[in-house]
Amino acid sequence: MKFEVYCDESSPEVLKDKRANRFMILGSLWMPAEYRPDFKVMMYKLIEEYSYNNEIKWNKVAPSTQDFYLAVINTFFSDNNLRFRALVVEAEKINLIKFHKDDGELSFYKFYYQLLHHWIYDYNAYSIYLDLKVNKDRNRIHKLWEVLGNANLFSTIKNVQALPSNESIGIQV
Repeated sequence: MKFEVYCDESSPEVLKDKRANRFMILGSLWMPAEYRPDFKVMMYKLIEEYSYNNEIKWNKVAPSTQDFYLAVINTFFSDNNLRFRALVVEAEKINLIKFHKDDGELSFYKFYYQLLHHWIYDYNAYSIYLDLKVNKDRNRIHKLWEVLGNANLFSTIKNVQALPSNESIGIQV
């Protein structure tokens, strides 16, 4: 079966400054690839119904948008085609020097690996989409694709691609 995985992060600044937030969270939305058109129609109907005109940002929920966000949550939990997985990283437990060559960016992609690898099942194909971010090492996305492929020999990691979140409803959700 072919799957698409949409990923986003919250509070990656903790990798540079542990006082910035208590946790960093990496989230992922998983769906069968053939379900994407239906998912998009469903989400854009909600956006239209609630006259929501902004990028969906979970840290920007306000009383005026609460009903829209609750509708998104209710839609997600009533849809058997969607799965969600998150990795919560406690800032105080991050040891960049010992485990990540004192490289916050490297640790970021290692955490993404942990988020993704454990839900990749044999004999399936995966397209993975991450929120676009500027990396000092341009090969980070390619390396993540390569490492996931090497660790999941009986699956196909078709691609790992970075997209601007404002252009992907999957990444936003």
